[in-house]
Amino acid sequence: MNQNMVHDDDRLSRLWSLCHEHHNIKTQCESTRGKRRAAERRRDAAFFEHPAFK
Repeated sequence: MNQNMVHDDDRLSRLWSLCHEHHNIKTQCESTRGKRRAAERRRDAAFFEHPAFK
């Protein structure tokens, strides 16, 4: 039974690298989301600055 079990690598350096990778992915997603929102705000602002809306 023990032969089929998978053992986790709990070394501190390995856990840190996993946390670091997770942090990078999370940060990248948040950055992309923020850039999209900023682009939408700029696009909306440019739309309403058209002379037809003044």
